[in-house]
Amino acid sequence: LGLGHFSVDGPAPWLEEKQAASQLAQRAMAAVSAEKRARGLTIDKTVDVNETGMIGSRWSGMTTTLGVLEAKRTSTQPDFAAVIVSLLKQCGAKPGDRVAINLSGSFPALGLSALSAVQVLELRPVLIASLGASMWGANDPTFTWLDMEQTVRANGLIRSGTAAASLGGAHDVGKDMDEAVRDQLRARIRAAGLALIDEPDFAKNLAIRMERYLADGLPACFIN
Repeated sequence: LGLGHFSVDGPAPWLEEKQAASQLAQRAMAAVSAEKRARGLTIDKTVDVNETGMIGSRWSGMTTTLGVLEAKRTSTQPDFAAVIVSLLKQCGAKPGDRVAINLSGSFPALGLSALSAVQVLELRPVLIASLGASMWGANDPTFTWLDMEQTVRANGLIRSGTAAASLGGAHDVGKDMDEAVRDQLRARIRAAGLALIDEPDFAKNLAIRMERYLADGLPACFIN
C-alpha cells in the first residue's frame, strides 16, 4: 500500500541534475579514498565497510564529541547529493545564485555531496567549515576536511572550496581538542590561505559568519 501511495508515473523531477550530482559525489569520495591509500593512511574495513575513505577513527586529538557510526556510514551514500539538488530546487535557487554553506568535519561525505549538488546546479557557494569532527568523522589531524577538499579540487572534480574555517568543537575554538592539535589546525588553515574564525564569543562568532554570508547580498539558500 505504501509503495502504491508514494510511487509516481514518469521520471522524477530534475532527474538529470540529481544523477549528475550523485555521480560527481561518488567520484569525489573515490578520489579521497585513493588519496588516503596513496598517503599510506589506513582505511579500517571493519568500520568503513564500503571503503569510502570518508569515515575516520573512533578517537583522536581533534575529536570533539560522541558520534554514531551508523549515521556516518549512511552519510556516505552519494545519492544525498541528489536529495540536496531537490532541496535547492525547492528553495528556488537558480544558476548564478549564491548559496551559504556551513559544514563540519563531522560529516565530510555530506560536505562533498553538498558541493557536488551546488556545482551541478551552477550555484556560487560561500562555504565556512569547522574542522573539528565527532567520532568517525574527518578527525585525522593529518587528513582533515581541508585535505579532502584539496584532493577533489586537484583531481578536477569540485571547483569551489572553503572560504573561511574555524576549529569547531567547544566554543568553536577547539577547547575540547589537544592543544598541539589546535595549533596544528590553525597553522593548516592559515597555510591554505583561508580566513581563520577564532572567536569564542558566540554572538561575535555568529556576526563574523553572517558578514561573510551576506557580503554580496542575501543568499538564495542556506545549507547547514
